[in-house]
Amino acid sequence: MATTRKKPPLSYRWLHATLGRLIRWYFPVRVEGEIPKGQFIAYSAHTAVIDSYVILAILERHRLVKIPAKAEYFEDGDLKQRFIRWLVRQAGVPVDRDDRDSGQSALTVLRGVIDDGGSPVLHPEGTRTDGRAVYKGKTGLIQLALDTGVPLLPIVLHGTAIANEPGRRWLRRRRIIVKLLPAVTVEPSRALRAVEQIEESKRTDLIRRQIERLRKYALERSARDAMELLAAHQGVPYVNEDYRKRQRRTDRF
Repeated sequence: MATTRKKPPLSYRWLHATLGRLIRWYFPVRVEGEIPKGQFIAYSAHTAVIDSYVILAILERHRLVKIPAKAEYFEDGDLKQRFIRWLVRQAGVPVDRDDRDSGQSALTVLRGVIDDGGSPVLHPEGTRTDGRAVYKGKTGLIQLALDTGVPLLPIVLHGTAIANEPGRRWLRRRRIIVKLLPAVTVEPSRALRAVEQIEESKRTDLIRRQIERLRKYALERSARDAMELLAAHQGVPYVNEDYRKRQRRTDRF
């Protein structure tokens, strides 16, 4: 885990001081639990556009935070879009959700954020959901934790979906509760560690395939555990299915 912390740029600190205070005043926001002193990889379910901004608002302004965001937010547009683009660039990492390589590039950038002493914030579902359940999370969250040794910080948000209702032009002034759960350290599975101890020269094609299967299973199992934890504390069921694929399937009927 990185121990060196770089000071966030002035534009980021200004954004945090103004937008963060505005968010905490307008809704207002109640925080339950404590923010860890060290680094963490925060994650939460995603039901509203303001989810990331609310999480940003409760974190300290001296802590650099990076949040993966849709690549479209970084593109040119009208005055409003350019303002949103500036906001997102201060704490965002562009991700093309339809490009697998873009996801890997985002992980590389987030590893750099951790190396600089920062703490990423992720929404593993990959898109906003209907909030009726917590859905399958992408394994990049777990891979990042394993690569860096930084613990996960589960965050449960209550009220953002009501305050920022889809299709509604204005934000409703509703109380938002941010519940910080205890940090969780991700450990490699024992089976995977045992197989990976086999020397490379002694690995057959069958063993290599088995290692890859074990790696995939371990990532998926840990991602499921992480999302089930959110579901349990949000009081909704867990659905082990990608939300975007689920929507595409239901839209055909």
